Amino acid sequence: LKFLWGCKVLPGGGSCGNFADRVTTSMLSVNGSRLNSGTYQFTVLVTAADNVESSASALVNVGAGAAPPVMLAVPWKDNARLSLGSAPPAVSAVAQDQSGCTDSASWVWQWGIVNAQTQVLLHALTAAAGTPTAPSVFPASLLIPDKAYAYAVMSAATEGTLTGLQFPIALSEARTRGVQVAMSPAFIADALPVPGVLQVTPLKGAAMTTTFSAVSGGWSDEQPDRLRYALYGFPIAQGTTMSLIGDALSCNPKCNLPTPEWSNISSANHWSRLGGFLLGTSPVATDALKLDFGLAAGGFHLVVRVNDSAGGVSMTSMQGPLVESVPNGLGQQDVQAALERAGPDSNALLNTLNAIALTGTNAGQQTAISQLTLQALEKVSAQTDFNRDRLQQLGQVVRNSAGTYNKSFLTHVAALLQNAIGVASFSAASFSTSTDAAGSILHGVHSLGVAYVSQGDADANSSMGVDLTQATSKLFSKTAEGMAVGESWEVT
Repeated sequence: LKFLWGCKVLPGGGSCGNFADRVTTSMLSVNGSRLNSGTYQFTVLVTAADNVESSASALVNVGAGAAPPVMLAVPWKDNARLSLGSAPPAVSAVAQDQSGCTDSASWVWQWGIVNAQTQVLLHALTAAAGTPTAPSVFPASLLIPDKAYAYAVMSAATEGTLTGLQFPIALSEARTRGVQVAMSPAFIADALPVPGVLQVTPLKGAAMTTTFSAVSGGWSDEQPDRLRYALYGFPIAQGTTMSLIGDALSCNPKCNLPTPEWSNISSANHWSRLGGFLLGTSPVATDALKLDFGLAAGGFHLVVRVNDSAGGVSMTSMQGPLVESVPNGLGQQDVQAALERAGPDSNALLNTLNAIALTGTNAGQQTAISQLTLQALEKVSAQTDFNRDRLQQLGQVVRNSAGTYNKSFLTHVAALLQNAIGVASFSAASFSTSTDAAGSILHGVHSLGVAYVSQGDADANSSMGVDLTQATSKLFSKTAEGMAVGESWEVT
């Protein structure tokens, strides 16, 4: 991009000189001593490589003893949607250098929230202070869903000017009282999705032979066509027994699922620490979740997690189903039949492979079963719909099956894992779903490495070591591409 700056003096101003004409970078810096009191219009003409041009302008008022200019940094673009259930966004403000200016007052600062449509200051978010320190809380309780708001940094020559404001107050009125206001780009307040219901049939079945069907509907949101549904399974706590009495499941002792934490991986209730596993997702633009799946033996809770377009998360859950075990583990014919029932669908295949790994296989038929597993994994990774959800499920399969098979199987899976990461699409992924996939794959990489070393080979330069190193490198690169300003990812 090429930048061409210009300066124009409006009536009552001084002189621009020719300093702006010589600046061709994306930033024009003007010391206070360069301009006399008055109003100036600065313009910039930006030209792209294909000679497409675009311009922008801004009015600047220069006055003696004015408040230092403030630069606000926020992690959203104008009119982006911010979830009312999110952590406080990473906002900041810096009073810029006043080189050359005379400032006779000691300015004080305060953050507030503005209704961007009515231009009314609704509430102060911080106390008046000598520096524009950002607020530590997000004022969700003050905001109405689907309305536009903005952060504001207020400044005044005396503390009493700010503390004397009575909220709500129009921006124009605040300015007449000597308050200067710098505003962030506007954002749209986005409420969390309102939970619907979840049902599964049948409530009881057999490992790898019963197909369970889950349906969740009745959810509502400001943008219902942009909800994203994901179904998770959680095993009941050890030492707990689930049984079907009549048409209801019960546990002894009670098996209440702790509320899963979806973002903070260090939490004891993070969904992965509770033994959770992804069963599948629905395409965006559907109004309900419908999913068929198989399970390993045990009692389970099912949870539907729904993400909206702003990153808000809601969930609903149910107890069940109950799955009976297969005597002596799965044989070759059992595995082949289960994979055939899954068909070509990548979601169904990965669910089936994960259930096979958790169910356990007949020790005398592991070689044949490992070949069936490899063929299914190759079929999955070659499909065009291989995205971050499938990557998350692939990580589950690798983690749960790595300790079962021989070094030849592990080597093939490592190469397949590396290739799958390379082709997987993270497009339109939220940061949380991207890191869920990455975390699952890292667990898989670790499990492969541990299983391989336990069989007598710790050479990092082997094909196994090279594939796992490349897989990890690709994984971090793809995850970083989806990170916005202010986001971080803790890897444990």
